[in-house]
Amino acid sequence: MPRYLGPPDYAHGSTSRCGVLLVNLGTPDNPNPGAVRKFLAEFLWDPRVIETPRWLWWPILHGVILRIRPSRSSHAYKQIWTPAGSPLMRHSRELAHRLQAALNFSFEDTQRITREALDVQPGPGHPPGQPDPGHPSIASTTGPAAVTSVDVPDSDQAGLPLDPGHPSDLGHPSSDRTAGSVGVPASTPDSGSVDVPDPSSSKQWMGVQPPVIPVELAMTYGSPSVPNALRRLQAAGVRRLLVLPLYPQYSGTTTASVFDRVTSELRTWRWLPEVRFINDYHDDPAYIAAVAASVSAHWQRHGRRHLLFSFHSTPKRYLLAGDPYQCQCLKTARLVTEKLRLAPGDWSISFQSRVGREEWLRPYTDELLREYATGMQLHLDVVCPGFSADNLETLEEIEIRNRELFLAGGGRTYHYIPALNATASHVDLLAQLVRRHSQGWINSTDASGNAESRERALRAGAAR
Repeated sequence: MPRYLGPPDYAHGSTSRCGVLLVNLGTPDNPNPGAVRKFLAEFLWDPRVIETPRWLWWPILHGVILRIRPSRSSHAYKQIWTPAGSPLMRHSRELAHRLQAALNFSFEDTQRITREALDVQPGPGHPPGQPDPGHPSIASTTGPAAVTSVDVPDSDQAGLPLDPGHPSDLGHPSSDRTAGSVGVPASTPDSGSVDVPDPSSSKQWMGVQPPVIPVELAMTYGSPSVPNALRRLQAAGVRRLLVLPLYPQYSGTTTASVFDRVTSELRTWRWLPEVRFINDYHDDPAYIAAVAASVSAHWQRHGRRHLLFSFHSTPKRYLLAGDPYQCQCLKTARLVTEKLRLAPGDWSISFQSRVGREEWLRPYTDELLREYATGMQLHLDVVCPGFSADNLETLEEIEIRNRELFLAGGGRTYHYIPALNATASHVDLLAQLVRRHSQGWINSTDASGNAESRERALRAGAAR
């Protein structure tokens, strides 16, 4: 067996594509204790997450934590599990699906139309050096068939079930499924509907024409795994790979773990793709605008209250060792409040989900809520911009458990503002990130050139 893996069934002259690997953290396959234990065993064994020496950590993890925590976590997962499965998985799949549609009906078509227009000879009376709008090759850029800024397909159009039990589907403005404008057509002139393969599907592109810019979803822990997603991109002919972790703020516990998984798989490949990696987008204008817009939309419907930003915490020693996570969280919150024009007393920031006895980033969300409930801030809106999609930490910890804690302590009004999930603004900002970080990468779509390359290779002795 070869030590290094080559592209499956590679043929000379094959199309060379740009591809996107979208990565989120992961989720158990189901909320039962066995599946939760399997997930936690993989997650908590990652040295990026727990930096304790392995010889010391193994007996703690397997002798104590994995004997106790799975049943507790299973109960928490069951509080948020839906008929469609894990909220994190559902939102991530829909996000990947819509991002692929956005990229393939805007970015690539714009490149193709531009290239074709540059090669067009002007018609009679048309100024030299300018594309002729009457030429058939660019007729699609005029009139109703234009592929520019068009509607986002609804979730049911995309073949993904809606979750009527999830708060973000109960009329929240940031989750409205009305048409947006992020370069995704609701229909094409010929087919009448968008038919985009599910990016998270385990099916390889065997005998099926892949999208011009394939987008694959992977989870750092659990499935779909990073190695399997990368191999699907390889099978689709991806030679230029853009890795986009769904973590706006960089942390060694999350973003760096994605890098480890990607490079661990690529080190087994014979023919490496050109790779670019997006570290963070904590201060990206489109991200800041999207978060601010979701808060503003919530306030328009429910009234304005004190705004609490809650980010996932990490051990303080990680910060002292040079992790920029806390600094980026603070900057994100500051930029969003500037966008919303909030006074210093109108908002605050805290860190959630700490475990163990050592000190983590402060102030702790649960402690701050107890303090607010005594009379300091009786009416709260909580937003968690560090999470790209709603999950256990936002839906069970923030929306259920911390809500109960706050109201039981004397608080009067408590609202959780959903994550960006697969909303139009989220798709749009991710598409902008992909376009920016893939500049200079143009897919090889010249069929005649590919055929000539194949013929030359076969004459030189290539097998296929």
